[in-house]
Amino acid sequence: MPLIAVDKFTESDVVNNEKCFFIYAENEKKEGGSEFLRACTNTLYLTIKSVASNDWEAYWSDVDYRQHVEVLSEDISRIQNILNLGGIVFIENMFLQEEQNGPMKSKAPKTLKFIIKSIDHLLHSYQPKYVSPNLRSPRTSLGS
Repeated sequence: MPLIAVDKFTESDVVNNEKCFFIYAENEKKEGGSEFLRACTNTLYLTIKSVASNDWEAYWSDVDYRQHVEVLSEDISRIQNILNLGGIVFIENMFLQEEQNGPMKSKAPKTLKFIIKSIDHLLHSYQPKYVSPNLRSPRTSLGS
């Protein structure tokens, strides 16, 4: 089934589409952020930093690149499994916009590149089929 990029999803989208899955950004400690999304059974996380904070220390650095790739690969694999089992998964177009323009860009550029390439690969591999182009929301490439 498809991975669909949308401009934004809301809590009501998650609640009202219980058979669909929604990707959200998570931290290694699984604290802070959106407790709502964490508690839902139809959400999938993608770990992108150490702790829930906007402080510089919260962000990953490329010093631990291999370790981060392992964590991210597990998260991506979980998302792929849902897609392969027929799930419909949503991700926001600007999922990583803050990280692309923030500390991750300078502190962990290799890790950020891995995340972006992984998401772009999923979006390409699991794009909706047989959907009229004018029904799709235009997707801004995460790599741009």
